[in-house]
Order: sequence, then C-alpha cells, then structure tokens
Amino acid sequence: MFNDPSDDYTAKKKLYCKLNLKKGVLPVEKYPFQLKEEVIFKKGIRCCSGRIREGKLLYYLPRQMKRELVEKVLAEIRQNLILRLKDAYRYYNYFRKCQSHIHKSYELKKMAEEIYTRKYSTLDFSLTIKFRRQKTVMGTYRRKKDGKVVIYINDHFKNAPEFLLEYVIAHELSHHHFSGHDQAFYRELSQLCPDHKKKRKLANQYLLLKEAEIF
Repeated sequence: MFNDPSDDYTAKKKLYCKLNLKKGVLPVEKYPFQLKEEVIFKKGIRCCSGRIREGKLLYYLPRQMKRELVEKVLAEIRQNLILRLKDAYRYYNYFRKCQSHIHKSYELKKMAEEIYTRKYSTLDFSLTIKFRRQKTVMGTYRRKKDGKVVIYINDHFKNAPEFLLEYVIAHELSHHHFSGHDQAFYRELSQLCPDHKKKRKLANQYLLLKEAEIF
C-alpha cells in the first residue's frame, strides 16, 4: 500500500512505480522471509524514519520532502531495517528452542513473586499480569486508585523464552517504586534482574522478529 496525502494522482502514480513498491513484496536474499513495504508521508515531521510492524517495512517521510530525494532516503532506511532484521534472525533457532508455555495470569504472577522477592521479603501489593496487544512497548505498569497494580505484557511475548518474560516483568516491577528511567530505577532493575542489559537486547531482537511476522 502506498499512502500519499498528495492530491496529484499522476505524481503519486509515477513515484509509486519508481520506488518499485507496486507488488508490495520485498524478498530478502538468502533469508526465508519476504516483507511488504509501505511509504507514509506525514505532515508536521522533519526527520525520516522507518520501522518493522505487522510484516511490513514502514517508512515515515516528511510530506514536504523533495521527490528527487525520496528514493535515496528510502534505500538508506530499507538497508538499515534489513540489517537489523538479519542481525535478529541469528537468534531465530535459539528462540524457537527456548519457547515457553506460560500463558495464564497466575503463572505470570508466580514468576513476578519470585523476581520481586530477590530484594523484598514479600509481594505486598495486589498484582495482576496480562498479555495485551501493544504497538511499540514490551510492557506497561498501571497502578489503580485503589492501589492495585496491573502489568500488561505485549502479546508478542506469548510463548517467548522464560528469561525474556522475566526481563519484561522485572522492568515493570521496578516501576512500582520508580516511575522514570533514572539511575535509581536501573539500580532497582539490576537487583531484580542482574543481567537485564543482555536480556533487554535479546528481547528487542525477539520483538523485531515477531513484528516481522517471522515466527
């Protein structure tokens, strides 16, 4: 799909063909996956960016960008995204081998209790953990007015290796005492999940593969 807010149909059609997006599928050489592409011209942005979502390479470009620059910019963004994806694909077999079957809320809560008691004597607040569709984040922490806490985990992490679930839960639990991502927060996270830096990197790689719909 080519999403261009321009009313100039002729210019739109020429650019559509020039970018070779007509078929909408980009095969990645020597890798067993294909990706669709979508260009989105947005008003009010100055920087070009790209991301992988729902099996697509999405390119965000300023609406006012000169058309002669578009193809060059897209090529650079495309190359960067594919390099990231190829890097993540190195872990594909490892992730498949380590898949877990933790789906239920009580299973997630039990894992949270084990993580939290690495520093504190007991889990002294009401906690519910659920999987939920989320666009960009791995998880979110919510404290309700009655003091009850709900942690939502990106549903891409269903069947994820346990150590990735452990990282996401530890990260969100650290927000129980620290709302921001300052030094105090990371000290807390280091106590709940000592190797959180390594696990965060792997979690990002896993999420990228899921967004590319390779799993």
